[in-house]
Amino acid sequence: MSVHQRITIPTLAGGVGRQASNKRLITEAEELDNVMLTIERSVEKRPPLEFVNGADINYSDNTLFAPGSLLFNILSSGDRYVPTNADNILFKWISVDQNNRFLIAINFSLKTTDSNGNEILLNGSDAGEDLKKKFITVWKLNTDKNRMDLQNFDYTSLTRNHLDYLKHNPDGSTAEKSLSFAVFGSAIIALNNQVSAGYREGAVKTLSNSFVENVEVDTSTTTHSNFRLKPVLDEGILSHYKLVDTNGNDLLQTIRGFPTDESNRDGIEPDTLTLTLFEDTDATQSVPIGTYLLKQYKDSNKIVRFFRDEFDIISGRFPSNINNRYRFRIVRRAADNRGKKLEYRVARLGDINGRNIVPITEKTKLKDLTTKPLEKLYDGTETLPKLHCINNSSSGAGSAIIGNVKDPNAAVTGDTFFADRFYISRGSVQYAVELNEFDATLVPGQPSLSARAGNATGVDITEANLKVQQKLRKFEKFKATEVDFSDGVVTDAGSIEVGQPADPTTVQGPDSTLEDLKKIIEDCGADATLSIDSRTNRVSIVDDSQERLFLTASGEQFALGQKANENFVEAMGFGNTNSKSIRTLTKDTFIVSIAGADSINDEDGTPLFTNNSQLNSFEIFDTIVNDAGTMIRNLGVPNFIVNLGVLSNSPEPPTLSKLAEQVRLQTKSSPDDLDPNYVLCYADNNLEVGNNTIEDQPGDNSVGLQILTFKDSTGKKPNDVGFDAAKRTAPQVQDCANSTDTETNNTREFPGAVFAELIGIRNLRRDHKLVVEDKNFNVATQTDLGQSVTSFQNLPIPTEENDTTKINNAEDALFGIYEGGPVVTRATFNQKGRGKVYECRERFFDFTPGFYRAVSEPDGGNPYYEKIRSEDEYSVWDSNTLPIIIDFDSVSNVWKMITPSWAPRTSGNITSNPGPSPFISSTGNERVRRRISAITTWRNRLWFAVGDTVFCSEFGNFFNLFLTDPGTIIDSDVIDIRSSIDKVSNINSMISFYDFLFINTDNDVQFELSGSENQITPFTAELSPTTFYSTDPIARPQLLGSQIYFFAPQKIYLYYSSANTNVLTQAIETTAHCEGYLPQNFGAITRAPTQDLLAMVDADNKNILYFYVNKFGGQEVKQNSLYRYIFDPNLNIYSMESFDNYLYMVTTRPYIDQNGRTTFQYFINKTFLEQPESTQPRLDNLILISPDAEGADATVSYDAATNKSTFILPMQDENIDSLIFSKDYRDLEFRTRNISVTKATPGQRTRVTVDGDLGDVITVTDDQGGVGAADITREESQGLVADGVAQITEDQGFLNAPVDQGTVGAFFGSKYNMNIELSTQFIRDQQMGIVDGVLNLRTILTRYFQTGIYDIKVQRRGEEDFVSISTRRNPFYKESLYGETQLDRIIPIDTEGEFMAKVFGDSEKMKVFITSDHYTPCNITHIEFKGIFKQTYRSGQN
Repeated sequence: MSVHQRITIPTLAGGVGRQASNKRLITEAEELDNVMLTIERSVEKRPPLEFVNGADINYSDNTLFAPGSLLFNILSSGDRYVPTNADNILFKWISVDQNNRFLIAINFSLKTTDSNGNEILLNGSDAGEDLKKKFITVWKLNTDKNRMDLQNFDYTSLTRNHLDYLKHNPDGSTAEKSLSFAVFGSAIIALNNQVSAGYREGAVKTLSNSFVENVEVDTSTTTHSNFRLKPVLDEGILSHYKLVDTNGNDLLQTIRGFPTDESNRDGIEPDTLTLTLFEDTDATQSVPIGTYLLKQYKDSNKIVRFFRDEFDIISGRFPSNINNRYRFRIVRRAADNRGKKLEYRVARLGDINGRNIVPITEKTKLKDLTTKPLEKLYDGTETLPKLHCINNSSSGAGSAIIGNVKDPNAAVTGDTFFADRFYISRGSVQYAVELNEFDATLVPGQPSLSARAGNATGVDITEANLKVQQKLRKFEKFKATEVDFSDGVVTDAGSIEVGQPADPTTVQGPDSTLEDLKKIIEDCGADATLSIDSRTNRVSIVDDSQERLFLTASGEQFALGQKANENFVEAMGFGNTNSKSIRTLTKDTFIVSIAGADSINDEDGTPLFTNNSQLNSFEIFDTIVNDAGTMIRNLGVPNFIVNLGVLSNSPEPPTLSKLAEQVRLQTKSSPDDLDPNYVLCYADNNLEVGNNTIEDQPGDNSVGLQILTFKDSTGKKPNDVGFDAAKRTAPQVQDCANSTDTETNNTREFPGAVFAELIGIRNLRRDHKLVVEDKNFNVATQTDLGQSVTSFQNLPIPTEENDTTKINNAEDALFGIYEGGPVVTRATFNQKGRGKVYECRERFFDFTPGFYRAVSEPDGGNPYYEKIRSEDEYSVWDSNTLPIIIDFDSVSNVWKMITPSWAPRTSGNITSNPGPSPFISSTGNERVRRRISAITTWRNRLWFAVGDTVFCSEFGNFFNLFLTDPGTIIDSDVIDIRSSIDKVSNINSMISFYDFLFINTDNDVQFELSGSENQITPFTAELSPTTFYSTDPIARPQLLGSQIYFFAPQKIYLYYSSANTNVLTQAIETTAHCEGYLPQNFGAITRAPTQDLLAMVDADNKNILYFYVNKFGGQEVKQNSLYRYIFDPNLNIYSMESFDNYLYMVTTRPYIDQNGRTTFQYFINKTFLEQPESTQPRLDNLILISPDAEGADATVSYDAATNKSTFILPMQDENIDSLIFSKDYRDLEFRTRNISVTKATPGQRTRVTVDGDLGDVITVTDDQGGVGAADITREESQGLVADGVAQITEDQGFLNAPVDQGTVGAFFGSKYNMNIELSTQFIRDQQMGIVDGVLNLRTILTRYFQTGIYDIKVQRRGEEDFVSISTRRNPFYKESLYGETQLDRIIPIDTEGEFMAKVFGDSEKMKVFITSDHYTPCNITHIEFKGIFKQTYRSGQN
């Protein structure tokens, strides 16, 4: 039985459904195009796509830029930049506050080379400035005047590094895939995921992770074809390769002179040279044996030798066949001073002694000591001893020769002990060090020690008769004649002869050495020994712990009145207060060894120089850091080369005075000057070495030399009153020969041109370093030492005098990082990286361990200490590879580019404070570069993702990625955490939520990063997998209200926090009911929180915009719907953002320029996200033109002959098909007329012709065509104009005001079609189940609200090509009966009503559409079908 049925559709807010028709909700439709869905209004025709003017200029005809388009910068030529179709421009919207909404454009594919392929220089040229202006542009959204305003950008802040970072694209990716942003405050942090981020190293790396290199030597070329390298073995093991020619002959070029003179004046830094070896037969050098990286500094003055232990193997092996010679290639890498390993120097130049060039050892002979201690034994006034060898007793009082003291004339009665001794005091016990040798069984002072017993007169005494001799000075010849004895006591000494034996073959006594003296001391029973300091030539007597022992000598009385040899003790420097060098220099010291003469030597006594030819030139100079952070020669002070050709060619052996003379002569600023700039000085007292100069006063410790300024630091000369030699300053000195004539002599190997080095006047900063274990000291008398102290409290406060200008061996690095670099510092620019550096080993309150430099304030305030980078390599980030800041200064309203101050490691070392784990090599403690895939800000930290690892900055410091103090980890420290699942999951995006960080990957896994008790610290952070869904790696997740949404092809997922106990699963697919509806590839995506919607562009059809609405009411979903806008096929959407209930879009449309070329140019459009006023025309590309017939910038003209008015639109759009008059436009308000639109004429704006005289509505005089404020009155809202006072609008030739502010004029636009295809209708039971049967639909009733014209179309399924049946709802059908036309009537809108149309067909065979292509609004609030239903049981049918 058939029954009449009514099917009610109360709303279509359920959106599109793509399930089987019988599974859909009644509120879902098959298609919903160009509609807006809300719970309150069901479905209505979408708001229009409105035109937003691209600039504040008067667009004219015949321009390369499209009228109305988004205008870019004006270039140096005066032309405006117009992007081409090939440009890949990324647009990013940013909202600083409600009054500051900006659009930023970055030209990702901009070509940076000129027509010849050369890189365009950014600074100093018009081309460079133009390049910057093409690269980045910023506009401000001017909502008051419905336009985009170009903003000021500080293009001086845009550097080549910024441009290269943002443009880097090795994978050929798109800007949308490569660039992402994290917004904080008024700035955005820009990330390019195509860049491999990492640390600075010893050599410069490019963004492509390759070194900046050039080939320096290549033996396959003619220039270097004579060079070969030959292995040298040491005990069968490869030692080094030496430079030879093709015949195997040694080449003695120095590093300085290789491959050409002065090639490496300052040596070769580690990490800046690679060496590749080839077989000699490999003439093309096509098959490398191995490639090696230099890891140690190569000194400029050394002969070219490449040692095995100086290199790390990059590839291959080290060949070691000594019978082979090898071709080679040397590639030099640009040095990176900021990234190299540092060793902060610990001594200021000039405050150290020169190298000891007369060192002593245990083998040093006592007779060779400058203090001549042997001559101080007993009879010290003569060359050889005599009377001390003859024993006298205490008898014979008054005898002139009684007593065994050093001077017979000083002998007195009672002297009973031998004088050649001294005493070591150990507490209350004194131990005698006997320097005389006698029979210990004999008692001093007894006749048995006499040379002759009894009485004798005029006898001869020989060496054999002596009972006592000196241990350190045995006789080589002795004879006493005419000696008288009385009871064994000498009464007349007669004549004594001592000296060398006449017969050279006679056996002589041994030459005593310091080793002999040491043995005597060790045998005295005091548990003491002799300590020798070969650096200063000082000796001392010490105990087992090297503590110096107290000595007693002459003048120090003891119980028995014994005395010691004071002169010997003083000559050896053993005194308790008179320590001194026992071998020193004088001006007459020979440089080249001379037999029997005092000359310089090394510690084993080997002469340093054996012939004059070994005296090479040296240079005197100083260095300074330039503004580029490079250490260069300081031309502000004199620099000289001292050529020693005069000495090396002299037939006579040179002395130090001769060398001093050459230094004087060759360091004069001009030959006529009396005074030199530099002089040769003794290192201990800074006094000049010279011939007959007033200064030549070698000191007690003059064992070395140094080159110093002639004047002191106050400008005084040596003859001036107040001259202070201690204030002389030391320049840098180094050998400077490009080759050497000799490699060895008969006593030593010469590794290069090493005269200045060997003689100790070389003075380079790199030579004055302390090894790590030596830095733990604090010498109060050496205040210029950079010391390692316990903690900050041990530093001198205030700093010592001139501490801020003292060198530290790292000026180039510190300047490049701080004063001349990006890291924040208060040091003055002219400090040039200098400043004394202290190491603090322990924490002191907030002063953490690390290195502190004394710096000066820019305003001249008190110096203070600033923490600086650690010494280890990989302590400094390469800021060129890390995200950069695009910043807005709200005070000056200027945008600029900023390189963040990425903090270097300032505490710990590469092991204790390693930095983020993704950059640590898996094969060791090296560092690697990795791509950062995502960034975000959360909990006052900047977060990064690399691979499957998440790490973040220090709390409150976005740009510090190191631990503050590795010895004390605190809550604010950096966090580093890696995924724990068993497969690699590369993170592609992160979204910050209130209590967790949502992390998406490209490997079907989602994570949450959270912490216990909602605290995110190094101790609490956890990274846990929560869901496992395949997602779109390009479409970034969106945070909408309290929900997170992420995307997969044709899918949207709603993510729930793991803390949400109300759900069983972590994520659900919210679009499962619309399978296949959403795009396969998403383009731009944004959110509108007020409307609870997501807007998504179809990446493959950029004119289609999808909307997803998800409204909650408590825990209940009130609306979960999808629909879409379809715009003109020629329009493409590239970027969008929602502001103030509008969705703003960057779009492209074609433009035919005056040359006939079609380009796709950028425009700004907007659409309202709420319900617009019912009187607003539903026309796309909607624009309001206020007619102005006056002047060259007129917007309308009237032709009386044809009675037609022509409007000139600020755009080129031949799709314009409608004109609607605005409110208050004469008596034509809200009416329309037939129009004629010109085709797209090259270079021309669109002209629209209308019947009638539609001239000026502007009634005030305004040469710009604007509307004066006095002529605008307050209007009551008519549905089109919101209440409010219109503002002055001045748009340089036309009035282009926002629609929602309602100024007078004519609306122009193009129609678009609303299309609603209803779902197949079924009869349902109370449980909404389908009731089987046949439903024959009769009618459809639609209820509308504030609606104009729309159609209901019925079409049979399968017959889509045939004409469908349409019924139009026309509010003016009654008026048409009376001959009135629609054009003559006000906009046809009914406030509310119903409209019925016929269907007549089986519901499953019919398609029902509601459409509208009219400019009037259409809001369908209710739908009802009526029909006849016959229940059947189709399951039994065939």
